[in-house]
Amino acid sequence: MPHGIGPNSSSAIAGRVLSVLRALHELGPGATSLAKLTQACRMPKSTVRRFMVEIEEAGYAQSSNSGAGAWFATMTPPLLPRRCGNSVAARALGVLTTLHHLGPGPVPLTALSAECSMSNSRTQRYLRAITAEGFAHPRGEQNWEAVRWQPAAVEALLVSPLATYSATASRRLRETRERTGQVVLLHSLVEVDTRLRVCTSADCTAGDGDFVRGLASDPRAQEALRTAPLDADAAGQVISAFLDPLTSLDDQRLVRVRGRGFARSPALLGGWDMLAVPIVRPVRGGRETAQAPYRTPTASRVTGALSVVGQPEEMTDQHWNTCLIALRTAARAYGEDMASRRHNGVAERWSA
Repeated sequence: MPHGIGPNSSSAIAGRVLSVLRALHELGPGATSLAKLTQACRMPKSTVRRFMVEIEEAGYAQSSNSGAGAWFATMTPPLLPRRCGNSVAARALGVLTTLHHLGPGPVPLTALSAECSMSNSRTQRYLRAITAEGFAHPRGEQNWEAVRWQPAAVEALLVSPLATYSATASRRLRETRERTGQVVLLHSLVEVDTRLRVCTSADCTAGDGDFVRGLASDPRAQEALRTAPLDADAAGQVISAFLDPLTSLDDQRLVRVRGRGFARSPALLGGWDMLAVPIVRPVRGGRETAQAPYRTPTASRVTGALSVVGQPEEMTDQHWNTCLIALRTAARAYGEDMASRRHNGVAERWSA
């Protein structure tokens, strides 16, 4: 076998670790188990596990908090160049990171080699593996360009995979986002063994730079924002406050939430707050009004919550009040949609 192309050559090892990284992206956006990666890559489990350690250390993945042996792909490549490590896998990932850092646009081989402290020939071997797995394109004879990172949609990282798409929900979220200028989340009540609030739709784009970067760097926050107990944040609290008759509430915090008609708490992403209002299916003859929404003590009316997230140091009281008005307007519309059977979206589906 010619020198340099054996199964244990640097080129072959680089190709394998990059194929694991590619599989991690293709199997996302949720947490991907070691078993799924092993099956997709057709490699021994021990090899995939070893490569995932390298990938995580390079900043391209983070472990899930659901237990050992599951990972999330990060939504963006590492923002800062990582020093190319000692192992072949680490050097391959380091070349990829440096290529992104020196871009966008074509990067000369000599500049890339200098940044990675490698010879041109060694860097070129890694570039061939990177190109073969679709992470870069050659531009002429001595230039390479990183492929624009295609992370999973932000909504896909926030929304439960069990949610059903609703054009009505999407339109109302978009309208609320336009009125508030904030990321908007729709949550539904799920009662299985315990009561949970589940994110079933979201309006958030890559334009929400700080939020996207924070979310990208914290897969645990992604999981928590998707599904959490009712006491975890404002969305769960408003559901809990309106879920049972007022006379049965023994938590004074929930009594206050019930009286105000909204809740505000730290979001499950560091540096962000959440403001939420309940979504209630009106009952014929009910007493809900614009001034005192959803305060009648009927147990089965609440189906979910609508929330916005914002950075408290950048949000004035006036802005929070604007958000509250927009949330109440949209939440009331959701409830009316469900009551009139025009709404076939996720909130109605979950509460059925």
